[in-house]
Amino acid sequence: MSSKNKTILTTILLIMALAQGPVIYYLGQGFLKLLFAVPYMLTGLILTIILLVNLIKSKVPNTTYQIAGLSIAFLAGVGTVRPDAMEYIDYKLRFAERNRIVERIKGGLLKPGEADRYGLNIRDSAKGTVSVEFYIDRGFIDHYSAFLYTDDIEEIKALDKAVIKDHIFKKFDENWYRVGY
Repeated sequence: MSSKNKTILTTILLIMALAQGPVIYYLGQGFLKLLFAVPYMLTGLILTIILLVNLIKSKVPNTTYQIAGLSIAFLAGVGTVRPDAMEYIDYKLRFAERNRIVERIKGGLLKPGEADRYGLNIRDSAKGTVSVEFYIDRGFIDHYSAFLYTDDIEEIKALDKAVIKDHIFKKFDENWYRVGY
């Protein structure tokens, strides 16, 4: 393989690896994620193996870009296989926006009937507490995951116990959880 072809393949791999986390995290939902993610990651793995073999066996000198690009693509690709990193980044990047939505709900500006338009599940209680689920993955048939804001003390106690027992529940901040059902 020529140096130019190795550089092109390295660039393709870098783009795929850097896009893998956000693309699969934000665009894939439930079964669609499975249909999209497996071929995408398999393609990336095959291209990585082809490039690695060519870098090792090639008589044409390898450039720093090709070696560094393959290393970065491999690390980025492997690092985004689990959604934990993307969930944390999503939580941090959109935290202020989600807090504004919670404040609008508490202020009565956003009603539970309007929630579906925003991809939310709002639960008002007679006790004056609010719980808002910001869907991450709506699932295929019988599951979903979401970021949950709640100021319901009883729900917080139950969630804190679930965080200890189950890896599906995580506490991100005061009143903020990642839940999965």
